[in-house]
Amino acid sequence: MRFILIFLGVLFTTLGLAHPENLADISRSIGSPDELVQWLSSNLKTSITIPDEPHTAQEVLNRGGGDCDDLARVASGVLDNLGIENQILAVKFQGTKIKHALCIFKNENGSYDLISSKSLFKTGKRTVKEAIEKIYPDTEKIIDYEEMMKQQFINREYNWASLR
Repeated sequence: MRFILIFLGVLFTTLGLAHPENLADISRSIGSPDELVQWLSSNLKTSITIPDEPHTAQEVLNRGGGDCDDLARVASGVLDNLGIENQILAVKFQGTKIKHALCIFKNENGSYDLISSKSLFKTGKRTVKEAIEKIYPDTEKIIDYEEMMKQQFINREYNWASLR
C-alpha cells in the first residue's frame, strides 16, 4: 500500500498535478504578477459554489481551485509574499445583484493593475476607480471585500439568531 501511495505522489508531481503545500512554496517559484497569473491559469480551476462560501488560500490550494474571491485570495497572498501591497475588492455591476471579486495593486510605474480570476489587466490608471472602470465599465459600486464578507457574516448570524 505504501508503495502505491509513493508511486501516485511521484506520478502526480511528474505530471504537474500536485499542488504546492502553501503560499510560501508558490511564492518562491513566482517572481512577478505575470508569472502569478500564469501559475493560477496552469494550476487552479475556476468553479462556482452556491451558496458562496469564502475559503482561505490554503483551502483553495487544497481544493485545486475556486471562484473569483477564492482566486483573488490566493493572488493576494502571493503578492503579499512578493512584497507587493494589494487589496481584494468586489465590484457590483449596474442593474444586477452580481458582484465580482478581484485583486488590485500598484505596479512599479505607480498605476494600478488588477488580477481578475486568472487574468492580469494592466490599466495604466492612477486611481482604483479609474482602473476598475476601465476593465468593468458597467461598475455600479466598488466594495472592500473583507468588509463585505464581515457584513454578510453579521447578517447571517443575525438572521439565524432571530429564528431561534
